[in-house]
Amino acid sequence: MFGDISRGAHDLTVFRHSSLHETLNHANTIGGLGYLGNAITQPSKTPKNGKLDLDREKANTRIAFLSYPVERAIAYLRYWNILATRYRRPLVHLRRILHIITGLRRLLETW
Repeated sequence: MFGDISRGAHDLTVFRHSSLHETLNHANTIGGLGYLGNAITQPSKTPKNGKLDLDREKANTRIAFLSYPVERAIAYLRYWNILATRYRRPLVHLRRILHIITGLRRLLETW
């Protein structure tokens, strides 16, 4: 499906070459500032040396509220991908890393 796209391609390039690009109703799709120039809803950039007006700040807050669960899901998938790959660090660090992972998991369960 993405044979002609290099591994380092930007998300927007991959998105434009995917079937999602034609399938989605772009008016009901949110994306980050990396998707500028596309017809999807994005947060407003703060002008250089400026400030957003109250309506745009509220809109950015709504977009962040909607995108947060997706960002957490992506982070969660990356977290498990790290655990699924072969451990390549020095073994002296393994115990500390396992403690950190266990602590993060407990924090996630109580959050």
